[in-house]
Amino acid sequence: MTSRRYVCRFTKTKKKLNKRAFWLTAIAIVIVIFYVLAANTFSWWPFAAQKSHSSTVVNNEPHQEKSKSTNNTKVKSPSNQTPKQYDTPEDSNQSDSTLNGTINYSNVVDDTLSVRATINQKLSSGSCQLTLKNQTTGQTVVKSANIIANPSSSTCSGFDIPVSQVGSGNWSIVIDLTSSNESGQITGSVKI
Repeated sequence: MTSRRYVCRFTKTKKKLNKRAFWLTAIAIVIVIFYVLAANTFSWWPFAAQKSHSSTVVNNEPHQEKSKSTNNTKVKSPSNQTPKQYDTPEDSNQSDSTLNGTINYSNVVDDTLSVRATINQKLSSGSCQLTLKNQTTGQTVVKSANIIANPSSSTCSGFDIPVSQVGSGNWSIVIDLTSSNESGQITGSVKI
């Protein structure tokens, strides 16, 4: 009789454990599904790393929204427009020289001023010379980089200057481009 009770108790306990395991597994699966959907929507891990590759350029200007004059609701710009960081900056003057381009990015990240520029022509070699000049003190910082060919354009390999070398203030940016017998200049500015 005791062995029968023991077997009966064991069977009931086993059924309870199986039922609990089933529900715990189902709840865990639902939580994982909701997290994956939320992570994709809000660019959380692991989707943040994937999306950051396509949007590593940070806009130097604060986010601005357009407002309608008829009612005071704010409407965001359409997503099919070229992102502002890829437009030619308003303060970027293109010279009449053979080579020209755009300063795509100029901002401080982790105590380093990063400047990135795209050259509108496809070049296989050449050099870029960055000249930063503080508009108040006149301090000048000069850096050089190689030109790198892209499929339909070129780029300077990039300039990363520690903020300790430049300091704060308004800085003018001049990038002199040289390749074979061609030259040109890209200009802009940055506030540190």
